[in-house]
Amino acid sequence: MVNRYWRAATLVWMAGILVVSLLPGPAGPPSGTFWHLVGYGVLGALWGQWQVAWIVWLLATGYGAAIEGLQWLLPYRLAEAADLLTNALGALAGLLITRAWAKLHQGR
Repeated sequence: MVNRYWRAATLVWMAGILVVSLLPGPAGPPSGTFWHLVGYGVLGALWGQWQVAWIVWLLATGYGAAIEGLQWLLPYRLAEAADLLTNALGALAGLLITRAWAKLHQGR
């Protein structure tokens, strides 16, 4: 039952990332490394609640690559390799933080 909530939260977050990543110009998301790390860090943390760690990282990185590919097709967005790398690092950081937090609170 709990997994269903984590899955739903993950899908909602993924939809949010997709929408803000494809919005044009000033209406688009705040840009910069920080926001990529936060967005994909939360994605890694959510996804890591119900999926195997290496799969989470692989899928989150693939999702980031797919969005960068979509951005490449849009005349008002830029697809950048640095963003893809930052997305992958953010997903890994979120996943690792979540796993470390779970280990710390395992005995409580």
